[in-house]
Amino acid sequence: MEGTISWLHAVVLGAVQGASEFLPISSSGHLVIFQKLLGIDLESGPMVAFDVCLHIGTLVAVLVALRNDVWSIIKGICGINSRRGASGIASLGDDRGRNARGQSALATDESPLRLRIQFSKRHGAAYLGHLELMDSLRRTLRRARVPVCYSEGYHPRPKMSMGRALPVGMESDCEYLDVVLTRREDSTTLADRLNDAAPDGIRFSGIREVEGRASLEDAIAASTYEMRLPDGVDRARAADNYRGRDSCEIEVTRKGKKRSVDMKQVITELAVSDDSVIRLTISHRGPSVKVGEALKAVFGLTEDELRVVPIRKVGVAFDAQ
Repeated sequence: MEGTISWLHAVVLGAVQGASEFLPISSSGHLVIFQKLLGIDLESGPMVAFDVCLHIGTLVAVLVALRNDVWSIIKGICGINSRRGASGIASLGDDRGRNARGQSALATDESPLRLRIQFSKRHGAAYLGHLELMDSLRRTLRRARVPVCYSEGYHPRPKMSMGRALPVGMESDCEYLDVVLTRREDSTTLADRLNDAAPDGIRFSGIREVEGRASLEDAIAASTYEMRLPDGVDRARAADNYRGRDSCEIEVTRKGKKRSVDMKQVITELAVSDDSVIRLTISHRGPSVKVGEALKAVFGLTEDELRVVPIRKVGVAFDAQ
């Protein structure tokens, strides 16, 4: 009969519309293709109503699937404050702030749980910039279903922070991430979940609870690096000459301004091992100096020589808490 459609055709078109809506393809375009294949014209007469119903069904499915996000947007626009606990934070995870029982996964303590997570950054991960690394860690926390706290406002951000940014290409055995959780997690199983969800080159090795409000960057007192210098550099002699000097002034440029820095106040450890590995510790309780600037000051390296020196961060010292 003209103006009607069989149940089979209705099911097929509904499945095509529903499946293609959540894929990076044109759902309307595929719907037209299947209409032609089935010999159906939904743009004439009463059949337009069925076409409209298909799109209304898609809208309902999207609203159901993203109901928590839609509700959060509505509350933000209307200025509605939900019951969030004393700290006023929301939870992040694949369950969008709900635990397995469908209840709010907010911490019961007055202050949320803050964890300091140690991880290494090796191989290909060493070439991630600081912002790229933060984005990768955020996705890792989400995949591992870690209940991370989110900030308030129209653009909630995960409550997580890192220490000083490493130069692109430098490997590290001891990077740290501070993250605030809405509830307590077993540190052993949490580390396993993070490693299962982490990309190649990133490995989580330690988790501990921290207190206080000091930022991670402010808590780091010094960083230790190891490197091998190019052949032709007299490592031991250069190190002895540096130790014998009363001062070692260099000029650094920060934010377009030049200033003089005494490296003797910055470098707290300088050692050369029998296998020619240089171990260098730089204090962060004074002028800001990059490890490359320290190597040029002590060993007289040029920019070209410095580019090929493999540097690895091997240790971090924190202030006593």
